[in-house]
Amino acid sequence: IYRENFNHPPTIPFIDGSFSGNPGIEFIYTIESVDLESLDIYYCIDWGDNSGEICIGPFPSGEQQIVNHTWDKRGTYEIKIKSKDTYNAESDWSYPIEVSMSKNKINNFPHFLYRIIENYPNLFSLIRQILGL
Repeated sequence: IYRENFNHPPTIPFIDGSFSGNPGIEFIYTIESVDLESLDIYYCIDWGDNSGEICIGPFPSGEQQIVNHTWDKRGTYEIKIKSKDTYNAESDWSYPIEVSMSKNKINNFPHFLYRIIENYPNLFSLIRQILGL
């Protein structure tokens, strides 16, 4: 009798990270799944941007992994992820998680300056008033 006959799929993966921001910026996510038989796990991710399903691994069961992705355009995307063990027993897809790229990226502009302008839109008017410009 082969081990595959008694194999259970890993749990549906957990994913954590930022779910809104600017296009063109790399987003970092933590993913994790557990296999009941402690088999290594592959993760298959659909980023929702027509880049296709990608599978990575294998990784030890229960160990958090770091993945990253960059969306190029404004919009709302749905991330789905599933796990499979080394005997190809697959979990179901996770419930889709929405990611919103709603702000325009300013090309060739230092990110920290963009954040200042974004968070304090009247700052430059105030500086001009103080300097009498």
